[in-house]
Amino acid sequence: MKHFASMIAIAAALSPGAALAEGDWSGPYVGAHAGVTMTDLDYAPDLWGTYGHDLDEFRAGLLAGYTWDLGDWTLGGEGDATFFESSTGAFGPMSDVTLGSQYSLRARLGYDAGNALYYVTGGVAWAELSSKHNAPVTGTPSTAHQGYILGGGAEFAWTENLNVRAEYLYSSFDQESYEFSCCLDYAEFDQHAVRAAVVLHW
Repeated sequence: MKHFASMIAIAAALSPGAALAEGDWSGPYVGAHAGVTMTDLDYAPDLWGTYGHDLDEFRAGLLAGYTWDLGDWTLGGEGDATFFESSTGAFGPMSDVTLGSQYSLRARLGYDAGNALYYVTGGVAWAELSSKHNAPVTGTPSTAHQGYILGGGAEFAWTENLNVRAEYLYSSFDQESYEFSCCLDYAEFDQHAVRAAVVLHW
């Protein structure tokens, strides 16, 4: 959480403080995000028990959404995509487990503080995971995990149409199975993401 607090302070410092009039958060927007995602993976290879693995990686992607102004409060929807792959390397009987692209669709409820917007967010998330056993087991199955995502953050006006943002997101993904030539494996995972974004709105 210290990383998140630091990102909030940096984003606030970048805001010129007078670029965005109070209540001017309505409309569509697009942006790019980047930050650190900490993944807590539980992987259960058939016949070998359960293995835990922590994966902390830099990840980045794109976002888009729309915000409605309700006076002191805002309501909106946002979707994002994260494209960078993260690989565990070898652990247990696995030669590799790779976290691929991720997507989410979320609602956002915000408090309009003039040149700052403080918000909470939540919705549904999807993540692609692929797995590979050590030899002689064959197969590299890939499965899309679905789960939920919750978080919050702060967005600050930088210029009339450009904002900066810092946010924290927690995701929990359901257990899914992976079929190999020898066996059926299972995996589930949680994530903590601390990230910044630059957002263009109009």
